[in-house]
Amino acid sequence: MLVNPKKSMDSMQATSYQYINVIPYSNLINWSVNYHLERDHGYNEDYELVNIGSVITRNRQKIELQEEELYTQVTIKLWGKGVVERTKKYGKEIGTKNQYRVSEGQFIMSKIDARNGAFGIVPAELEDAITTQDFLSYNINSDKVNPKFLKILSSTDQFLKICQSASTGTTGRRRIDEKFFLSIPIPLPSLEEQQQIVKAYNEKVDEADSLKDQTLSVKKDYIDLLSKKLGVEFGKSEVNRSKLKYIKYSNLHRWGISNTQIYQSNFPLVEVGSCLTDISTGTTPPTKRKEYFDGEVPFFTPADLTDIDYLKESKRTLTALAIQDGKARVFPKGTLLFVGIGSSIGKVGLVDIQIATSNQQITGIAFNEDIMLSEFAFIFFHHFQSITTADKVQSTLPIINQEKIKAILMPKPPISFQKQIILEYKSYSKKLSNLIKEESTYRKNALSNFESQIFKSQ
Repeated sequence: MLVNPKKSMDSMQATSYQYINVIPYSNLINWSVNYHLERDHGYNEDYELVNIGSVITRNRQKIELQEEELYTQVTIKLWGKGVVERTKKYGKEIGTKNQYRVSEGQFIMSKIDARNGAFGIVPAELEDAITTQDFLSYNINSDKVNPKFLKILSSTDQFLKICQSASTGTTGRRRIDEKFFLSIPIPLPSLEEQQQIVKAYNEKVDEADSLKDQTLSVKKDYIDLLSKKLGVEFGKSEVNRSKLKYIKYSNLHRWGISNTQIYQSNFPLVEVGSCLTDISTGTTPPTKRKEYFDGEVPFFTPADLTDIDYLKESKRTLTALAIQDGKARVFPKGTLLFVGIGSSIGKVGLVDIQIATSNQQITGIAFNEDIMLSEFAFIFFHHFQSITTADKVQSTLPIINQEKIKAILMPKPPISFQKQIILEYKSYSKKLSNLIKEESTYRKNALSNFESQIFKSQ
């Protein structure tokens, strides 16, 4: 086939210009291709665009820590969840002596976690708190921008994408460059319109907060009802000034020093170990063996045991080969998964699929259904964690091993009564789930309505 050279060259030039983006040197903020290709950030063209640095000014109130003075340290939750106290420490306990004071109403961000939404406004209770140089705080020019408007804008997905493109460094430790951050353009409606946008957002959030309060009330009422039905009542141990603990002989279920809470019930208290058919701890296959991962078998970790009662899906999965090679422990349907190691110790979930696996932080507990229904056991473990985790070993990582799990005391009502508790729980759980979903919907709508005004329609 013959090709006209001139026509071919013209075609190449036309094609190349589709992929070449020319940026004036004066506009070259950094050498990041992604950053400059995304300079059109999708904002509504009805609003003036200004660099964020034109409405905020860096707080440079430095402080040298004094050994005997008590200081409040700050941390910022990810994904716009707020600025909170991390801890209180005396100056002599803090390694970095040169820090910054922050004030109520300042805009603050984490250089390391800005790409994960670590932005917020300093609340009143953190007035005069301190931060290291990894946290940048700014005074807001309220004559130009509503602080709440700025806070909401910084929580949008689009804004986070911009911050991610302006972050540099190795994976997991990528810091946002302040110069790049201050050059980020943001839309600036009039103050009056900003106020209206914030008001509409807050109305949705207020509805969500009201639903959250209802959720907490429903939870409390259910726990009170469950405690009453089971007759769970904690005893008051007499403790003298020497911190000696006295336990009545009638409440002594086994010999030995234990932290287990002493309580009474309308039903006999039995050790969990007397109600089991099996108890075993999960295992993690060798991570170098890629053929063991990303299969069809759910592989549960503590992160999967949240507020979900019946476990069907996990973030990670294993292959059937991992099970065939004996590199993963199988838990059948109805097994209670109990987190026995780590910060989320005591969290539980009930396997609701044919087979599941877990890592070594989770212990699988299989109950004898003729004695103790697994769903009833789940309800008890879920709502009485002060009992099920009371005997944990206090260390860097809290631990409850299999022997301690088997020694947990729980009420043993008749099976008919257990079934009644399960039915009531399912009704409560459905009501709770609906409230949580409704609350989530209001929060999502609050942000999506904000985004629909600030960004171009997709």
